[in-house]
Amino acid sequence: MAKRLNASPQEATIWAAAVTSLKMEAEGPFQQTIKEVNNLIQKKYRNLN
Repeated sequence: MAKRLNASPQEATIWAAAVTSLKMEAEGPFQQTIKEVNNLIQKKYRNLN
């Protein structure tokens, strides 16, 4: 689940921040869906795009 190879640096950074935020909620491997990451981006990071 990485965007660094096919997205702009800004988009990849926002994606990484959102995934990290969600990952910090639980121990173990990342278990969220892409939809959940996109929802968080829309909710918390939409003004940065």
